[in-house]
This record gives sequence, C-alpha cells and structure tokens, in this order.
Amino acid sequence: MQYRVAGKQVSKLLCDKTPAFYSKSCKAVRLKADEVILAVNKEAVSQPKPMADMKISDFWEQRLVGYDAGQRAGSRGLGRKAAAE
Repeated sequence: MQYRVAGKQVSKLLCDKTPAFYSKSCKAVRLKADEVILAVNKEAVSQPKPMADMKISDFWEQRLVGYDAGQRAGSRGLGRKAAAE
C-alpha cells in the first residue's frame, strides 16, 4: 500500500497473501486498506499546518515590495536618496 505523509510517499505492507487476502482488489483487502487510510487521515487532520495562510496584500507589503525595492536600489549602485538629489 502506498500513500503520502507530509508530502513524502510511504509504502507499507498491508497484509500477507492468504486465502482471505488473495488479491489486491478483493473485498477483504479493500476493507483493510480503508481502515489503514482512515487512521492515516485522522492523524493528518490532528496535526497543525506548518504555515498559516497569508493574504496576498500582506505578502506584497511584507515580502515582495521590500525585496524588490532593495534589489532596484542595489542594481544601479545608487540609493534612493542619491537618485533623488
């Protein structure tokens, strides 16, 4: 069985091949897989998200505009004050 946890793919043996679990598409295997995935999903929901959402306007104000202004001033070799004089 393969699934993803925190963006990484995880492979685990679901069960050994027995007369009850004779094929990956048999009902017993699908029920067992549903149980495992339900437990994985419950664990994933209980964990907090690593980063809070940010408004686009906040991103522009905090990250992009400040970075862009610094890049432009540095690329000319002049600061904003020197260019204005």
